[in-house]
Amino acid sequence: MDYAECLLYLKQLNKKYGISPGLDTVRELLCRCKNPENKSRIIHVAGTNGKGSVSTFIACILSRAGYRAGRYISPSVNGYREKVQYIEKGKAVYISEDEVERYINFLREQAEDIFNKTKKHPTEFEIETAMAFMAFSDWKCDYVVLECGMGGSLDATNAVQNKELCVFTSIAKDHTGYLGATLSEIAENKAGILRKGVCAVSSSQVKEVSDVLKRRAEMSGCDLKFIDGYSIVKSDMEKSVIKYGNRQWNIPLLGEYQAENASLAIEAVKMLPHKRSEIDDDIIQKGLDSAVWPKRFELVHKEPYIIIDGAHNPCGVKALAESINKIFPKDRFCRIGIMGVFADKDICGMALCMAGLFNEIHTVSAPGERGLSAEKLSGILYDVLKENSKAHKNLTAKEVCGDIVRSVKTQNAQSTVIVIFGSLSLTAEN
Repeated sequence: MDYAECLLYLKQLNKKYGISPGLDTVRELLCRCKNPENKSRIIHVAGTNGKGSVSTFIACILSRAGYRAGRYISPSVNGYREKVQYIEKGKAVYISEDEVERYINFLREQAEDIFNKTKKHPTEFEIETAMAFMAFSDWKCDYVVLECGMGGSLDATNAVQNKELCVFTSIAKDHTGYLGATLSEIAENKAGILRKGVCAVSSSQVKEVSDVLKRRAEMSGCDLKFIDGYSIVKSDMEKSVIKYGNRQWNIPLLGEYQAENASLAIEAVKMLPHKRSEIDDDIIQKGLDSAVWPKRFELVHKEPYIIIDGAHNPCGVKALAESINKIFPKDRFCRIGIMGVFADKDICGMALCMAGLFNEIHTVSAPGERGLSAEKLSGILYDVLKENSKAHKNLTAKEVCGDIVRSVKTQNAQSTVIVIFGSLSLTAEN
């Protein structure tokens, strides 16, 4: 199979074979690859919001300390190859098309043999996870910052045993059909990444979540630390300055919520058991300076301002609203929202966090089978907010944004902000 055929093969797997819960299949697949996951030090990151930002900060800090840091990302927004990458000297290097072809062709043979013997076929994500570890092994990565795809306990990434550190970002309700209906159930699932004797660090959590993490950490014999004491010194359209520990840190990623993400990443690298003395505060700051994480409160245009944010659940929209209100106050800016979501999300909960946030709201259909139609989304927003929104049945978010930009008068450009949010897929590249 060539590169395009490999991607098509992966997309068809779950429909063709279904999904079998458990880690036995992915462990068998990794075993057939000679367990490449054992070649690197693993930093495992679970949570609902902030996994990508925290992982970016950690990987960039490690790269500035002289390490080659692999990253496994889900979902990707800058093309398929972004999913598997390494950071070296602050620069990201994506897996190549040739490497994807080589790994997937090999893994396809192994997957078919597993299916013939067990009647369980590895899923798309399980094969991609194996591919990632094969690449990290070949690249000789010192560390791998490994993001859970969804949940924790039965996530394919949790087949890994030799973890250096477990990291928990903000845990909130999402994927309730898979992870549980309550915060406690979701936290139980996420806590499944813990390993005996492995340290863990968490962002501040609501009591329902922190109680679960504390209990599971005690059961697993893990030292668990919750970060606290960070504060925002400055937050504007250029950067944020936060205080954590005994000093101030410059954060290039915009958004009020990045204060907690950066603090968690700082604490995480300080807790690493190997050679932490080499990662001093100056190196941490250089790592933070080099962090780039597209589509997360990313300013992509000025006059008018255009922000892209991946907020896709109530917690994420609440954080987005806080950043908008801080950086683009309503008395100075006309605020226009372009929203598209997947049908399985808590749309009513997201809408409640949007009350009074925008001067106008435009809805689009999120791409793919899971996407909710623009018309249905518009109807839900009206039912919850009693605010009218304009549904764009046949236009993408980019096209709607382009039309709005062209309609904004020159004299109003400096006081207009357009926010595209709801799903990362709205602006993803294929």
